[in-house]
Amino acid sequence: MDTISDTLFSMEQYTLPNEPTPGGMSESCDEGSITEQVFALECMRRGYEVFWPANHSTTVDLIIRANAGPPVMIQVKKASYQKPRTSGAQDAWKVMHGSGKPSSAANPNDYGKRYRRYVRGDFDVLAAYISERNSFWFAGIDDVVQTSCGRWRAGLVENNWSVIDAMAAA
Repeated sequence: MDTISDTLFSMEQYTLPNEPTPGGMSESCDEGSITEQVFALECMRRGYEVFWPANHSTTVDLIIRANAGPPVMIQVKKASYQKPRTSGAQDAWKVMHGSGKPSSAANPNDYGKRYRRYVRGDFDVLAAYISERNSFWFAGIDDVVQTSCGRWRAGLVENNWSVIDAMAAA
């Protein structure tokens, strides 16, 4: 007979972001949480302190800082692979620059009621995780405000930690 303690610390239900999610779980929420944890682990490996907000009612997923420097607010997203539309086209990944509103199910045809674009002050850096390459692509808030999405194509700069390093050293 299973007890709460038998299942409380079971890791079998958790998967990496690019693996199938077991039935009954919210795939997008689980992928988001796992992606945040992948990012946090890489930050810790690089010597950053990592802080998590207490809830998800903020546009900031994590706050990091290095050597007691200024805090850098991070929004973490999992990039979605986009199939090439033409032969010979480069692999590409898409990242939404905003968040869905709770009213999205009730307003499927009204873009403004379904989606909120990011604005200055929401965070400092967007960290897009490309799970198929186990890499990140970083963009400052000024690069993503008032846009709907960004695309990263194979061959462009990835793991550009200099974006975060510069802010953390300021």
